[in-house]
Amino acid sequence: MRSNTLLLKRLSLIWKKYFSDVPIENRVLIGFGRHAEKRLGSIRKINMRGKKFDTLILLNGYFKDKKIPQYVLDATIAHELAHYAQGFSSPLPRLSRFPHR
Repeated sequence: MRSNTLLLKRLSLIWKKYFSDVPIENRVLIGFGRHAEKRLGSIRKINMRGKKFDTLILLNGYFKDKKIPQYVLDATIAHELAHYAQGFSSPLPRLSRFPHR
């Protein structure tokens, strides 16, 4: 079984390698969520403190199983970081009205 610690390491590696031009404007947390059949990952605001907040990235709980290839986790993390870079659930300016534009 994979751990949330692994996800944190992968998040850091992917951010440095592919998103180094995206500033980290708040605390970004990552972990496994519930088992879901149709959602691979999600990103949302948590710990609202006025205009400040943390960002939480959740990956499908099924991804804990090592039968799921590592590249699936990495691609899902990268997808959620793309949302962060576009200003969705992040303090960065929002670049479009809809997240999958």
